[in-house]
Amino acid sequence: MRSTTRTAVVAALLVGLAVPTAGAAAAAAGTTPAATAAVAAKKPVTKPVTKPVTKPVTKPVTKPRAAKVAAAGTVVSADAAAGTVTFTVRGGRDKALRGTDLVVTVAETARIRRDGKTATLAELTAGDHVSVQGTKGEDGWTVTRVTASSPEDEVAETPEVAPTPTPTPTSAA
Repeated sequence: MRSTTRTAVVAALLVGLAVPTAGAAAAAAGTTPAATAAVAAKKPVTKPVTKPVTKPVTKPVTKPRAAKVAAAGTVVSADAAAGTVTFTVRGGRDKALRGTDLVVTVAETARIRRDGKTATLAELTAGDHVSVQGTKGEDGWTVTRVTASSPEDEVAETPEVAPTPTPTPTSAA
């Protein structure tokens, strides 16, 4: 009986190795190997995965904005009739402009101040220190804010101190 038991065990092991994993479960459940092979041959039915339909996000079409600009310098001339100011650039965001004369168009609604007071374009004179802010478009600079100061205001006069001819004695207490 021993050899028969050994043969039965070896046969069972060989059958277990030959049957795929799904077949081993079926064999353990008591089905025949032919039925297990038929079940393994069928493809499982899967439902397609559908994603929820979302509308693409679109941004509204806007016109490109003009670049903001700022510069400072010394006024060369101001033409109130043409609405322009020409100045030599000494500072500002665009370092390539420094040292050049720049002609800017002053908008009709521009805020113009000179020496801390509201002024007109005609009141700007050559030599004034000016700072402008605005936008740069295809046709050049259009400024909306001009701040100017006359050169006299920046150099404060120092009072003269006259020396006393004789020292003043101090009292000892």
